[in-house]
Amino acid sequence: MQKREVVDLHVHSHFSIPSSRQMIIKEMISYSLIKGVTIIGSGDILFEPWEKELRDNASEDSSGFYIVNDFKIILSTEINLVFEKWGKMRKVHLILAFPNSKVLNDFKRVVKEKSNVEISPRPVVYMSPQDLLKSSKSISDMIHIIPAHIFTPWFGILGHNPDFTSIEECFGEETSQIFALETGLSADPLIGYKVEQIRKFTLVSFSDAHSPSHIGREATVISATESYAGLFEKFKYPGKDSFIMTIEMFPEEGKYFASGHRKCGVSIKTIESEGICPVCGRKLTVGVYQRVKELSKGHNENFVKSPFVHILPLQELLNGCRKIEKKIDVKKEYFNSIKKFGSEYEVLIFSEKEALKNALGERITECIMSLREERVNKICGFDGKYGKITLKEKIEDASC
Repeated sequence: MQKREVVDLHVHSHFSIPSSRQMIIKEMISYSLIKGVTIIGSGDILFEPWEKELRDNASEDSSGFYIVNDFKIILSTEINLVFEKWGKMRKVHLILAFPNSKVLNDFKRVVKEKSNVEISPRPVVYMSPQDLLKSSKSISDMIHIIPAHIFTPWFGILGHNPDFTSIEECFGEETSQIFALETGLSADPLIGYKVEQIRKFTLVSFSDAHSPSHIGREATVISATESYAGLFEKFKYPGKDSFIMTIEMFPEEGKYFASGHRKCGVSIKTIESEGICPVCGRKLTVGVYQRVKELSKGHNENFVKSPFVHILPLQELLNGCRKIEKKIDVKKEYFNSIKKFGSEYEVLIFSEKEALKNALGERITECIMSLREERVNKICGFDGKYGKITLKEKIEDASC
């Protein structure tokens, strides 16, 4: 079997709002191993107290990883880039990764006077996108920048409020330094690649986790790598033997999939009018589905560079299975599954049906296969409210 890495570079520490207090190194690694994640980003690494915690718990390796008991961590952070363009203030979230502590500290010195890195775990950086990329490149070619959750309405580079229609509009002549884009929880590659102008980029998926249990809810699977440089080469040049697939939530579960107004309980998948709430008359929050429809100009052809799968958390799947078969002891079966297969991903994605049936029984295996075949009901998330995905009991059950 091909060796693989499961990578989740977009997480946050316990210092970040509204993160769980359990987002400490030990718990992050523990939950990563349960999920099947093999490499995580540190998150929030520009914030000195969190960098110190990492240094105290991990050792820096010449490969570009920080190591804790053979588990690999990459220095990473999310920033809020704030700048003016075409007479409008724009805010875009970016994931940054650093190859070592020296490069990290050099970057901090460059942005210190143009940011609040000393007081914020997810800092605001006041620079133009071009200046950010030029400054990063002047420090090291190994600083990598990935636009985060690209279609979400408030801070996604292609979202409704930043209002760029291409990556080039944002980064200009420095766009060649950008090679990967994060889909976000409300999109997947099938949705994202409907936008023709981003098909030259690799779409990756990460969790944006603020609690340990959310680590790995989305992730990117690549072939085994021994270095930071090797990992990003696989992102930059995806091929059959390097970039394997992404692991995705169902986009409908993401909290910005549909358009709507949460306060009024209004959810509209496609806006046909001016985008006004029919209850209160205020503007609706434009969701990912609508935004992609606008950017793709109605083109609906399927284009996917690499495979992807949709998953539910294993415990959530077992809870849904119990509603159909009341005899299932969810807690017992969850730990039994992890013990026998090693991780949630092995159960949900990678193990063969016969192996599942022999270890877990026919009913639970049937639920897992239902998930793999996407026989599910969908309630769409909108305006900051998560959607809901459940296993279908009847073939006629409706989806959103």
